[in-house]
Amino acid sequence: MHYSTALDLLPEDDRDRPELLFRLARALDVADDERAADALEGARDALLESGNPETAAEAEALLARMFWFRGEQDKVFPHLQAAEALVEGANASPEVARVLAWSARHHFLAGEHQHGLRTAEEALAMAERLGLDDLRVHALTTIGSAKEWMGDVTGRNDLERAIEIGRATSSPMLASALNNLSVVIDTWDLVRTRELLLEALHEAERFGEVQNVRFMRGNAISIGWLLDEWDGTVADADKFIAECEAGSPHILEGPTRLCRAYISLARGHRDQALADFEHALRLARSAPSDRDFLVPALVRNAWAYLQIGRAAEARATFAEALPLLEEQPKATAWSVAEVALELGETAEGEVQLEKALAFYCSVGATLFVERGEALLAKIA
Repeated sequence: MHYSTALDLLPEDDRDRPELLFRLARALDVADDERAADALEGARDALLESGNPETAAEAEALLARMFWFRGEQDKVFPHLQAAEALVEGANASPEVARVLAWSARHHFLAGEHQHGLRTAEEALAMAERLGLDDLRVHALTTIGSAKEWMGDVTGRNDLERAIEIGRATSSPMLASALNNLSVVIDTWDLVRTRELLLEALHEAERFGEVQNVRFMRGNAISIGWLLDEWDGTVADADKFIAECEAGSPHILEGPTRLCRAYISLARGHRDQALADFEHALRLARSAPSDRDFLVPALVRNAWAYLQIGRAAEARATFAEALPLLEEQPKATAWSVAEVALELGETAEGEVQLEKALAFYCSVGATLFVERGEALLAKIA
């Protein structure tokens, strides 16, 4: 849908008002409507033609967000960089603050944690000057997440502050803050993790944020797996994956397949499990810069190969993960310690297990500390 056809979505009397076209495009985006991408592109073009580059930049930032949700990583940064270029040197405004907030979030998600943190702090300062509570929540969420990922555990205080502001102001950004705090604590407090995700899902539903609703549903699947609620987890995973296969791709398809694969293998469904493990790895390889997805996919595929006696493939897959873990040690997977030990015919396995234990201790992941210590005891 180009600019001319995008106008068909508006009543004829409103077609000379590109700001209305943008509002319509934004509503389609919130609803995860299949017409949203074309409508946002049409709105962007109309806004540029009318001399409104800052709102056009916001349309570009929303396109970047949309493609991230869809798992189309190659399309994210072209739109994000276009948004950044359109607001470069612009005076403070709500539109500029929103672009900065989304820029910060996507740089953080791409592993550029320091860049994301600096940009989020800039967005926060602008939001506070302009009195924009939604963007304060948005920026604080990125700040807290980036700090935590870089080993600064005070980041959870920023996330708690974002949640406090979001609740007090009934902000649509509250759902993301709740979700991101759940990610920080999901290695040691699964009960609170679930509570946060359920509240996040409620908030996303309350504001009609279909994209966020789907994202929270996807994140909740791994919690059901970890809490041994496997029947419900498989049912939720089947539904989520079916949506992806029916033409609604999503960034969380790979992690969802990894959860389903683990359960399938544990229940003796080897072929089904391997198909999911390997499909998840193919999806992760399609965005190799995103360690959050590639490292767990590599490690869990190595784990799966070990379970079925394919040690050579396990070793090769785990060897691919190790340098990525060195670069970003917090992009770790829950089974890394077990795989490191089982492949540790030399001292290398013990070294990797001890590194994993150091990480788990630093974040308070008591369950995985206990597992790792038990494995070390076997080789003592």
